[in-house]
Amino acid sequence: MKTMSIRLIAIVLVIVLSITWPALAEGEGANEAMDKAVSAFEKSGGELGVLVVAHGSDEDLWCQQVRQVVANVSLPYPVELGFLEFVPNESIDDAVERLESQGIRDIIAIPLFVSSYSSHIQEIEYVLRLRETLPSGEDLARVNTTANITMTRALDDHSLVAYILADWVSQMSSDPSNETVVILSHGTDEEGDIRSQVCCQSWLAEEVKAYLRYWASPSIKLRDVKYAFIHGNQTLYPDLTVESVMRNASKAGGSSEDGNGGVIVLPLMVAGGSITDSQIPKLLEGYSCRYDRATLASHPNLARWIENRVRCEIGEGMGGVLIIDHGSSDPKRAEAVRELAGQVNQMLSSMPVAVAFAENAAEEETIPGGIARLLDQGARRIIAVTLFTGNTVDHEEARDEVYSAMQSINQTKILITAPLYEGICAEVKGPIDDHLLIADLILDRAREVSIDATNETLILAPWGSSTYFEESELLAKSLVERIKASSEFKDVGFGFMEYQGSPNIREAVEKAQGEAVIVVTVNSMGTKYVDDLIAERLEGLNYTHNGKGFYGYSENLDPHPNIARWIEYKVAEEVRA
Repeated sequence: MKTMSIRLIAIVLVIVLSITWPALAEGEGANEAMDKAVSAFEKSGGELGVLVVAHGSDEDLWCQQVRQVVANVSLPYPVELGFLEFVPNESIDDAVERLESQGIRDIIAIPLFVSSYSSHIQEIEYVLRLRETLPSGEDLARVNTTANITMTRALDDHSLVAYILADWVSQMSSDPSNETVVILSHGTDEEGDIRSQVCCQSWLAEEVKAYLRYWASPSIKLRDVKYAFIHGNQTLYPDLTVESVMRNASKAGGSSEDGNGGVIVLPLMVAGGSITDSQIPKLLEGYSCRYDRATLASHPNLARWIENRVRCEIGEGMGGVLIIDHGSSDPKRAEAVRELAGQVNQMLSSMPVAVAFAENAAEEETIPGGIARLLDQGARRIIAVTLFTGNTVDHEEARDEVYSAMQSINQTKILITAPLYEGICAEVKGPIDDHLLIADLILDRAREVSIDATNETLILAPWGSSTYFEESELLAKSLVERIKASSEFKDVGFGFMEYQGSPNIREAVEKAQGEAVIVVTVNSMGTKYVDDLIAERLEGLNYTHNGKGFYGYSENLDPHPNIARWIEYKVAEEVRA
């Protein structure tokens, strides 16, 4: 087997919210999310300890792998391991007692489980007195303690997990363009939990693909990364069984260069045992594939993940926000984006904010320049938010440039050669979507030129896309429905200004003739070009047009406050994740 090298940069997340905290409301900001992440440990003044909770097994080899992971954890706090079941004298209660005997009054519990969405997590919460009821009729003893206990999320789709899987793939891959990776996890048949697990696995698969493409040296561009559940809900997700995914992955392409098949199978398991050694190989019988029995416990990142969870829980580290606009030869556009950045900076007072432009940018406001400025201000995690008005090629190129910049910036800042847990990461949010804040922004622009909304038809005029026209149509339809739900206009529709997509703007306005029509262009900035384009497309028709877009016109900048709020929401969403 040909071994390919990979340089993987691990992630120090700014904040990881406990799974017991409520989800963010659409209007909740990143500062509020970060405030929630400031642990009670600082306030209590007590000694801090760490409790790692694993499932346990009657196979001592499985337990020994987990013990070794915990032994490899390097933290300035006492760390104890407790098993949920199967391991006498090493229970959760035993571990808590050992911490208390060292004077510990505040405990961070780390569930060493693949998913936060399972009955086992609820059982742990019950045992730790973080919930009052059990999800099943099992009889579990609860800890007898007065210590303050907070529990973090499990492994889920954490980036360090993605790096582990990417690392395994980098060592196994021989013909990437003809290879599909299949990630196998345990799964559950509980409807709510399996839906959440599907979301996590989907994101994890995308991250593995992206990390191999951007961080591997040389780049590894796989045909695809898929996932399947050994014990999933076949009624809800019949296509995510091992049989179905393996069958489709095997059909997708031919054999790799080494003749072992174009499918690489990885177990997403904490430690090795009967499932990895017997059950999975049996499920894979009859398929031409390469199966690696390596589990998370055999990779140093698992101990780093435990350290990361603790550091995040006590609020160590800092994130930075990079606002990316398309850019323009008109300097007023850059001025409008900088004004937006100022508004965001007031909202996110604890995080540095920088702007960058995909085109027509001064060196310090290129995407690499913006990232460098945030790193100079101490950011450890870059959250890039793009302001493109739809999923366009420009958005894709900006996303690629963010990841490329992270590879090429001064290595003393990026720490490529440093230990994995000291790395820097970047996440890209956007483009502008169908959020209620955006719908309200468009509605405000319509009201600016409206005379009698109850007798007017509002037509949205997005650009459209020559590549993602189906997605553009779905986005426009969703925005229309959101605006209808909160608007006084007689009717609301849409039509594309350019590119493919149906209906076009003329068709939409013609259909509404006979009524007063308001046309609002869904674009970043009002320009003469857009106004002339609308006039050309709608020549001979009756309508009133507001082309200010999100930022206003050059001669009268008017950035709508909802754009800054939308950026704040996207940052809060990423912080919570």
